[in-house]
Amino acid sequence: MDAVTAMMQVSVPKLSLAELEDEFREQSSLGGDLIQVKSSDGGWVFRSPSTQQFAPELVKIASADQPGVHETETKGKRYRVLTQPLEIGGRKYLVQVAANISDFAELQRKFFWLTMLLIPLMIVGASTGGYWLSGRAFKPVTTIIEKARSINATNLSSRLAVSGNKDELHKLSETLNGMLDRIESSFKKVQQFSDDASHELRTPISLIRTTAELALRRERDPETYRTALNEILIESEKTSEMIESLLVLARSDASSQPQLPLLKTDIAAIVRDCCNKVAPFTQSRELSHVVDLPSTPTVILGDAKFLERLLLLILDNAIKYSHPGGQIRTKLERIAGSVTVTVEDTGIGISEEDLPRIFERFYRADKARSRDGAGAGLGLSIAKWIADMHHAELLVASSVGQGSSFTIRFPQISVE
Repeated sequence: MDAVTAMMQVSVPKLSLAELEDEFREQSSLGGDLIQVKSSDGGWVFRSPSTQQFAPELVKIASADQPGVHETETKGKRYRVLTQPLEIGGRKYLVQVAANISDFAELQRKFFWLTMLLIPLMIVGASTGGYWLSGRAFKPVTTIIEKARSINATNLSSRLAVSGNKDELHKLSETLNGMLDRIESSFKKVQQFSDDASHELRTPISLIRTTAELALRRERDPETYRTALNEILIESEKTSEMIESLLVLARSDASSQPQLPLLKTDIAAIVRDCCNKVAPFTQSRELSHVVDLPSTPTVILGDAKFLERLLLLILDNAIKYSHPGGQIRTKLERIAGSVTVTVEDTGIGISEEDLPRIFERFYRADKARSRDGAGAGLGLSIAKWIADMHHAELLVASSVGQGSSFTIRFPQISVE
C-alpha cells in the first residue's frame, strides 16, 4: 500500500490516464497484482487483471468512509484487503490492495485442529509421564515408610536401607536409623531392668511367703514364731530398700525428670556428718576409719540430701566389703580446680574384668562380694546417677585382695 500511495502522489499530477495505467500495471507486475483504484466520481482509475476476475468486487467500495483492513472469501479463496482513501491535487481516490491468504488460512485451520487433537494427547502423556516420574521419585520414600511401619518391639534391630546417594533421603535414612539405635538401646535397658527387678524381687518375696507358710502350718512355740517374724522383717526391710532404689532409678530414667536444684553447699560438713553416721557400723565390724577433712568450708554446687546419699552409698560399700580389722580412709581435698572426695578401703577388691560393669544395675562381681545378703547391686548405680546429676565424675580403682578406692570429683566454684 505504501508503494502504491507514493507512486500515485508522484505520477497522478504529471501523467495522463493511459500513462497512469501503465504505471499501475508495472506496479502490479512487481508483486502487487491485486490492486484497484477508484476515483471520487465512481470511475475506475485502475484495476489489475487479477482483480477484474472477481465478481463481485473484493470489497464493495460504497464510500471513502470505510477504510481499514477487511477479509473476504470469493471463488473458494480467502483474501485480506486494505482499503485507504487518498487525496491528490484536490481529487479523492480510494485505493485497495489485496493479498491471498488462503494458504495461511488453511495452515491456521490445520494448526487449530492439530492443536485440538494434540492438547488432550499431551495432557494424557504429561499426566502419565508425571505419574511415572513421581512414582520413581517417591519410591524410596514409600520404601522407607513401609520399612518404618514394619519395625516394632519384636524387630527393633531392623534398620532402613541407606542409599549411596548423599541426598536428603540418605540423610533421612541415617537419621531414622540413629533414632532406632537409641530406641533399641533404651528398650533393651528397660527390658533388662524389668527382668532383673522381677528376678531380684522374686527371691525375697518367695522367702517371706515360705517362712510364713511354714510358721502357720502347725502350732509352734512363741520363740519359733518370733524367729519366723524376725526373718520376715529382715527380708521385708531388704525388699523395701530394693523397691525404693528401683523407684529412684526409674525416676532417673524418666525423660521428664528435672535436674536437681544445685545450691552452694559445704561438702566438708556433709562428709563429716556421713562419717559420723557410719561410725557404729565400722565399729561393729572392727574397722578403723581415718577421716581427713579441711578445717575450712569447701563449697560446691549440690543438693545436700542427694550428696549425703551418695557418700553413704560409697561408705556403705567400703564397709560391706572390708575384712574385720581393716581400714577405711575418707579424704577431702582441692586438686587442680576441683574438689575430690576419696573413700579407700582394704577390702576384697574388684577384679579388672569386673571394674567396667560395677555401675550397672543389679551387677555384682562375684559371690564373695554378695555374701551376707549384701545388697541387690543397685547402690553404685544410684551413686553414679547422683554424681552425674552434680556434673561430677565417679572414678574407681581396685585390685583383688588389696581393696578399692572410689573418688568423686566435683567442679569447684569460687566463693565471693
